[in-house]
Amino acid sequence: MGMCLKNYKNSFYAFLNEHFLIEKQSNTGGSGWLTFGFFIFQGVAALVIIGVRLVI
Repeated sequence: MGMCLKNYKNSFYAFLNEHFLIEKQSNTGGSGWLTFGFFIFQGVAALVIIGVRLVI
């Protein structure tokens, strides 16, 4: 269980880094931070959903 969560977290961070690098390269200014924040929000929501499923 803990291993699964760790793998999920690692792949999520790898995904974030990839996305953020692409954003930085495309020089879109502030919108890179907007999408970055949105992806963090999605990740937190996903973790909450996983946590709720584990409890139930």
